Amino acid sequence: MTLFRRLYRLSLLILHIFLGAAVTLVMTRPNHPPGSKYDAISAWWRKRIANILGVSLHVHGRPLSGPVLIVANHISWLDIAVLGWIPRISFLSKAEVRHWPVLGWLARRGGTLFIERGGHESANRAVTQISRRLKQGRNILVFPEGTTSDGSHVQVFHPRLFAAAIQTETPIQPVALRYMRPEGQPRGTAHPSAPFIGDDTFGAHLWRMLGEPATRTEIEFLPPIDPKGRDRKTLARLAREQIARRIESVEPAGNAHPTSSTIHEMHPDQG
Repeated sequence: MTLFRRLYRLSLLILHIFLGAAVTLVMTRPNHPPGSKYDAISAWWRKRIANILGVSLHVHGRPLSGPVLIVANHISWLDIAVLGWIPRISFLSKAEVRHWPVLGWLARRGGTLFIERGGHESANRAVTQISRRLKQGRNILVFPEGTTSDGSHVQVFHPRLFAAAIQTETPIQPVALRYMRPEGQPRGTAHPSAPFIGDDTFGAHLWRMLGEPATRTEIEFLPPIDPKGRDRKTLARLAREQIARRIESVEPAGNAHPTSSTIHEMHPDQG
């Protein structure tokens, strides 16, 4: 049964990737930001990747209307699919993604920004690019940890990228992301398949996710932070503290009934 599930989902995923490539080729141009129609289609396309992999999205709170600098804890490459439905969103990704087959090309043409690991010059260039996109009215999603974790804790947020919010006077909205542990797994343990950490490879991780019966993801939009009068280290600390309180200090909302702040739940059978 697990092998059948994997092969069935893999065939859907391959077709979906080629659909995305065709749409991107027709609707975008190199080195040009995507238009509003492409934004809407790509948001659906990214969400559909999560659906194909059996991931249901349970959203609490509301994303601010843009422009906004969105900061989230980072667990997997799958985070892009899980959060990619946010309107007018662009991502900041590690430079290695640029060279991934097909997906790297899709990211480049879709307006993803890239940052090299380490080095002040690379970070400064990223801040300049983020600031430019924010001024154009786009939402930008960054993962300030700079790497992935197993999701049971939140690592230190690197403050440099928060300079873009200060320069543009753009609000910051923290987002707490959880891949819920399967029923019966002890509290505080990580999801067995979702984290993309250590020496894991993309292929091996994808194969695991293809075999998962279902994965529940909790996405919580937290109160925005005003950057005025604050330095980037303070902003990074405040954003991390908000997310860490939700991730580390309380029973995840997925183990309780959804609250009144839930705006929608997106399940694998929804397009």
